[in-house]
Amino acid sequence: MPVPISNFFPKMVQLFKKPENLEESEEWKAPIPGMEEVWVRLVPPTWDADRQRQSFINNERESALYSFLDVFQLEIWLTYGGTNMVIVVPKRDENGKVIWKPENEFGCVTEIVKFDEGGKLTIEEFADRIGKLPAEIVDYWHTRVLEVAPQWSPFRQPR
Repeated sequence: MPVPISNFFPKMVQLFKKPENLEESEEWKAPIPGMEEVWVRLVPPTWDADRQRQSFINNERESALYSFLDVFQLEIWLTYGGTNMVIVVPKRDENGKVIWKPENEFGCVTEIVKFDEGGKLTIEEFADRIGKLPAEIVDYWHTRVLEVAPQWSPFRQPR
């Protein structure tokens, strides 16, 4: 009979966790207001995902362009099972500069970044979207990834 390994199934978690000591009557605001209901679905990594991650790290270390941020993005991708995140961000030109438009309510041209709830984006589509997010959101997302893949923490102690 197959054994279900409960810790291995996908988990839907709030991107920004509400403090545990918060009274029910207290209003809570996420660190980024408006994102209180944003969830991410995390799929614990398989042996193959671990191998892909390690191969990426080994290959990238030889490159001068290697960065922990690249590893974070790959780790988020390898555990990506979807999210309801939809945000408006400043649109940027091909050089990464914000396209200004003073008459707009935000003072610049905007674009909507929408992920999918089913986790079916290709790695290219995912990379395009995550690359447009503020770093703070990516940091929180990666923190959630480490909850299902603690072995990926750079501060992990050997077993």
